[in-house]
Amino acid sequence: MAEEDKLKEYMERLESLPGGLPSGETLRKLQNQCHLEPSDLKKLDMLVERHNERAEIYLHRDNVIGAIEELERACQLTPRDPFIHLNLARLYKNRYENYGFLRNDREKAKSEAEKSLTLDSSLKEPTDIIREVDLIHRQLNRTGKGKKPVTLIILSVSLLLIILLFTQRSALIGWIQERRNPTADFVRVAPAPAYDPTLPHDVPLNSFGFEGSNLDVNLQSSRVMPLNDHWGYELKGGLSSPSLAIDRAELELRFLDKNSSLIFSENIILDDEALILPGETLPVNLFFYIPFAPSEVASLSVTPVSLSLLPEPPLREQDLTLRWETAKPEGVKLGLEERERENQEGYDRNVHYYTFDLQQSGSREIRLLELTFRWRDIRENIIQEQKVLPVSPDGPFFSPGESRALSFHRDSPFSVNWDELYYDVAVTEIELVP
Repeated sequence: MAEEDKLKEYMERLESLPGGLPSGETLRKLQNQCHLEPSDLKKLDMLVERHNERAEIYLHRDNVIGAIEELERACQLTPRDPFIHLNLARLYKNRYENYGFLRNDREKAKSEAEKSLTLDSSLKEPTDIIREVDLIHRQLNRTGKGKKPVTLIILSVSLLLIILLFTQRSALIGWIQERRNPTADFVRVAPAPAYDPTLPHDVPLNSFGFEGSNLDVNLQSSRVMPLNDHWGYELKGGLSSPSLAIDRAELELRFLDKNSSLIFSENIILDDEALILPGETLPVNLFFYIPFAPSEVASLSVTPVSLSLLPEPPLREQDLTLRWETAKPEGVKLGLEERERENQEGYDRNVHYYTFDLQQSGSREIRLLELTFRWRDIRENIIQEQKVLPVSPDGPFFSPGESRALSFHRDSPFSVNWDELYYDVAVTEIELVP
C-alpha cells in the first residue's frame, strides 16, 4: 500500500472513532493496523502544523470561524495534543463572551478545556476557562430578566418571519402566481448584490499570457480584502511545467479597471531552493498590500516576465532514490542517503571516496543485495559505473529496521571533470530469506 493510501486510511479511521478522547493505546493500535511508519507520522505532524499556521493567519485577519475550523481539523489528526484543545477552548470562550446567544460555544469551550486538563493536569488555564464560562453564563441569565428561553425563541422566530414577509414579498407574489398558472413561463432576475467595501471581493483573471512558455497555471482564488486601514491582495494556486524543470520564475500582476487601463502592477519572483521538476507543482500563496480599493479594479492579468528552465536537470543527490532494474519483492523497502564524500588527487588520477547510510524498513530479511552506481554527464551518457554488494550470502542477513554503512572509492582520469557528473543508484540483484 502506498504511503499516501496508508495515511489517508488512518485519517479516515480517526474520523470514524466514537466521540470523546481516544486513549494513547487506541491510537497506537490504529497506527499499527494502518502500518504507519515514522515517515508517515512525520507527514501527519506536518499536516497538523499546517492547520495550526492557517489558524494563526485566520486570527490575524479576525476570522474566528476559519481559525476554529483549522484547529478542529488539527484535533482530528492528533486528538491527544492538550495545547490544541486549549487553543480551541480559548476561541470558543471568547466567542461565547462576545456572542452569548451561542449556547454551543459554552459547551464546546468547557469540553475542550476538560480534554486539555485531562491530557495535562499541570495546566491551570483550562480550569480558569471553565470558571469564566460559567460566570459568563450566570451574567447572561441575570440580564435576561427572567424571560423564559421558549418565549424568547418564539418572539425571535415571529420577528424573523415578519422581516422575511416584507423583504421577500415580491418573490412570494411570484411564487403564488406561478402556482396559479403553472404553464406560464415565469422568470425572475435577482438584483445585483449591493457593494460592501468591508468584505473581500474576488478579482477575475482575464489573461495569462503563458502561451509557448511551457508553464501551466492552476489558480484557486484571487481576491482583494480589507485589513484594518489597508487593502491587501491574495493569490492562491500553483505553477507547473509539463516537460521542463523550472529553476526561477518572475511574474507580473497587472490590475486593470473597467476600460482595461492599468491601475497598479506588481512583479512577483518565485525562486524556490528546490527545482520544480516536470509534473511537479509549486504552490503559490501570495499576499501583499495594494494602494487602491477593490471597487476600482475590474480584472487582473498575469504575465511571465522571465523564466529559467532546464531541459535536463541534474539529479539532486539529497533526493537520492533507488531505481529497481529487477522485480521489487513484496515487503522490501530500502532507503539510501549520502553521508560523506571526499575527492583526493593521486599520482596519475583522482580518487573519490563515498560513504552512504543504507536503511531497511521493510518486513522481509535480505540475504543478497547488489547496487549499481552510474555516473552520467548532462547528456545522460554513462561515464563511470560501479557495482557494490552491501549484503552478501557469506555475511549476516539484512534485517528489517537495520541500518548499514556502505563505503567504497572510485578512480577517474584527470581528463574527467567529476564535479559536472551526477550519479544514480539502481537495485540490480536481490534475494530474500525464504
